[in-house]
Amino acid sequence: FTDENDPPSTDGILTFMDFAWPNQKPRRVYMKMIGNTLRARQHLLLLTGQCGHSYRDLAFYESFKQGQPGEGIAIRPYDGGKATPLFNDVTITDKVNHDATAGMIYGAGWSGDNICNNALFSINLKDNPGKAHLTSFGRVISGLEIIQDIAKSDNIENIKVVDCGLVLF
Repeated sequence: FTDENDPPSTDGILTFMDFAWPNQKPRRVYMKMIGNTLRARQHLLLLTGQCGHSYRDLAFYESFKQGQPGEGIAIRPYDGGKATPLFNDVTITDKVNHDATAGMIYGAGWSGDNICNNALFSINLKDNPGKAHLTSFGRVISGLEIIQDIAKSDNIENIKVVDCGLVLF
């Protein structure tokens, strides 16, 4: 699929990202897509590189709320900082609401009281009881400890996505 008029259902699709530290073997994280939203489809396109843009060679660039409920980490934008959405309607109305638990993958970026229309994503590293993410589109199902190790690193910008895509059966 190449646009919002030709999408498969994303709900339940298994994906992966391989991360590599300098001079170390890559480590794999598995994620399962939740829901069938434009934000999930956008994430899938960036995992596969089907529209040309990809998460490959990107690094996480920001960890936040270290040691607190809702601790998380965000990936660097694919386009050098703009985080331009691949679809026009990736907004807060394109939502799947899930509890803010460790491993939840959700759309990131805030502008005032509204979630930005962008291509950023974050991963919860710790539960945030009583909170929910309106823009959830996936969950880490294996390898959360790898993401937690990245967040603890002094040089997260040196840890890169070396491969990513769909898990095919």
